[in-house]
Amino acid sequence: MRKYRTQIRIPGDLADWIKERACEEHRSMNAQIVHYLETQRQQEQKNEEAGTKK
Repeated sequence: MRKYRTQIRIPGDLADWIKERACEEHRSMNAQIVHYLETQRQQEQKNEEAGTKK
């Protein structure tokens, strides 16, 4: 799997929320963001397979 390094700017309150969730789930902020993105992608794929669009 190829990995890309990127920087993003997010609002402070959103960063705090991600940091809290990452701590609760024993992940880094980066791993938490990747988890959220993968979860969203899986949900979208399920919706496409079911013939629904968001």
